[in-house]
Amino acid sequence: MVKLDVTKAAFSGFGVIRRDPRAVLAWALFILVVGIAPFALVFGAVFGGIANLAALDTAGREPTPEQVLPLFFAMFAFMPLLMIASVLFRAVMTGAVFRAVLEPANNRWFYLRLGVQELWLILVSFVMSMLLGGVYMVMLFPIFPISFLLSGEESQTIGLVLMPILMIAVMVVLGFLLLRFSMALPMTFARRRFQLFESWALTRGNAWNLFFVALLLGACVMALEMVIWLILLVVIGVVFGTNLPLLQDEARMEAFFRQDPAVLMQIFLPWVVGAVVVGSLIGAVATVIFTAPWAEAYRQLAAEPETPAA
Repeated sequence: MVKLDVTKAAFSGFGVIRRDPRAVLAWALFILVVGIAPFALVFGAVFGGIANLAALDTAGREPTPEQVLPLFFAMFAFMPLLMIASVLFRAVMTGAVFRAVLEPANNRWFYLRLGVQELWLILVSFVMSMLLGGVYMVMLFPIFPISFLLSGEESQTIGLVLMPILMIAVMVVLGFLLLRFSMALPMTFARRRFQLFESWALTRGNAWNLFFVALLLGACVMALEMVIWLILLVVIGVVFGTNLPLLQDEARMEAFFRQDPAVLMQIFLPWVVGAVVVGSLIGAVATVIFTAPWAEAYRQLAAEPETPAA
């Protein structure tokens, strides 16, 4: 049985970033253009319409149904398309990171593709989410009658102790299943066929090692969040420092926000664009850091990892 190198797997994403930083920049651009832009265009139009309705309300005019209904119809009409685009986008990004780890020579288009491997990823993700969701509902089913029986005054103390224990047990079981099925996506990608329960055999004897990989990734999440918050605090401090006279003058503040929504959008647009660009880069880095370890874990655990030629 192959033993997983926890440290090598957990920090493999940093290796991908160091080895091919241009690919990470390309993924950031892909996130910006494909992952964010369609949503921004749709919701920008929606918010623009809402702003127009708010302007009518401020002017004392009641918006008519003819003005309100098209806005909501447009929003709901675009939601299915945005959901499909989101699923495809996640599959392409996951496939790109897996390809960078498992097929490093296959680096055309910075590893970005939408092919058979990505479609298999979508199918396995859907089946696995349905399976885990079903297990979750089955485990929750007996908890509801227990909570009802323990809702009386005499048994409230027992309920306050027992219910958190039951919920923790549910989370532990789900976490264990996630670890045992964690190789399903990289296995499916590498072997180009549906692989779900095969992950159970591959991860046998390495559940604790995979748990430690997840634990180290959790620490990375906390560190990344701290860095982002520090950056935000610095930016907020600079903005507040340069606009302190305006912020201290209540009348000027009220007049500022009473401006036409189009004028306010022009004022805030550079900040929004900057935040989106920085967010795309952070998103690309985070995707690599949190996706690559599972591909590296598969590469280590598979006795003969399959790496199709480009």
